Amino acid sequence: MRDILILLIVVVLIPMAAFRPSLGIMGWTVLSIANPHRYAWAASHWPLAAAVAIATLMGLVLTRDRRDWSVSPPRRFCWRSCCGCA
Repeated sequence: MRDILILLIVVVLIPMAAFRPSLGIMGWTVLSIANPHRYAWAASHWPLAAAVAIATLMGLVLTRDRRDWSVSPPRRFCWRSCCGCA
């Protein structure tokens, strides 16, 4: 029963990650940190987190929501002050 539930969640999460990468990042984080697939018999050795990560990366490339990845001067200042960079 656990196998079916975990695989069903991951199978639903993969297309959602392709269309909404933020959900893919959250799903990948849960699969990587909590490792719920390790409690299932069949899915314990399958690379489920890698499948979600690939779908998320494809979603980031193919999404219509374009983000501005440039770093503005206030962000640059905060980054340098937090990291200790000169």
